[in-house]
Amino acid sequence: MLRGDLRAALATLRPVKQAQRLAFLAGAGRAGVLAQLREGPATRDAIAARLGVREDPDDALSSWLSIGVQIGELSLRDGRYALRSRLARTLADPRHDAVLGIVEQSAGLYHRVIHEAPERFASGAKLALADVDGALVARASRVIEPLLFEAVDEVVPERGSFRLLEVGCGSATYVRHAAARNPALTALALDLDPVVVDAARANLAAWGLAERVEVACGDVLARPAEPGFDLVTLHNLIYYFPVATRVGVFEKLRAFAKPGGALLVTATCRGGSVVSDVLSLWGAHTQGCGRLPDVDELIAQIERAGWHTAAARRLMPGDSVYRFIARA
Repeated sequence: MLRGDLRAALATLRPVKQAQRLAFLAGAGRAGVLAQLREGPATRDAIAARLGVREDPDDALSSWLSIGVQIGELSLRDGRYALRSRLARTLADPRHDAVLGIVEQSAGLYHRVIHEAPERFASGAKLALADVDGALVARASRVIEPLLFEAVDEVVPERGSFRLLEVGCGSATYVRHAAARNPALTALALDLDPVVVDAARANLAAWGLAERVEVACGDVLARPAEPGFDLVTLHNLIYYFPVATRVGVFEKLRAFAKPGGALLVTATCRGGSVVSDVLSLWGAHTQGCGRLPDVDELIAQIERAGWHTAAARRLMPGDSVYRFIARA
């Protein structure tokens, strides 16, 4: 007490508890425990069966569940665990799966990015792109889907033959929106991650779009140019290219567009919220990636690549999510 340690320790209680809360919710969500408890209270043994726990001589599962109770996310009554907090109930709702994806990202990779940053400043060591869970990124990015749908509507006509190239298709939800807007639209969707490609193909088949949309696994920079696309899109993907290479990326994309064709880039730029700062830090410290762009910087890079009349518009008031449109 004389050294002031007690006061310092008490000052850490709230942030430490919040970190534990985030970690617990992320783990419970990823493992399906939140979804299980959304259906109703469950015993320890029922949760163990859900998790596939066969042997637990130290009863570690009970300790983990007790953490959930202590931090207020779960309740325990008559030997049955239930969701307690409003946040836990919200994240357990499948309608908010994108938000749960953000929680999982924040407790996992992004926590590591922030925690290890000082060491990387000195050593220059980079994270591997393999550290990124492509399926999780696709889930989390759906939280801004309505904003990006609005941007797609600006450049996709409601009728007439139209050919779309989507680079980094994720779950293919933006291709689906474009195809629903224009029944004559056909598309080629590319992604580097085989797991994401398989999921996109399954989604498109379920949506009845398999015949209109081809999904291919590969790097657009290594793919021979196929001129003739009316629109090339790059959604939330510019950070996967180092800053110094971005003009070359836009040059390659221009080779796919027909004269008068459009480029649509959606991106979070620097100068927004703490979320954008974390994303920028991740890009700067990941091999083969780069920090978030500045708005004027990205416009200049697009135009240096030979696109014309590049223009930006903010999609989210108070934050730095933008769409950029240019013409070939």
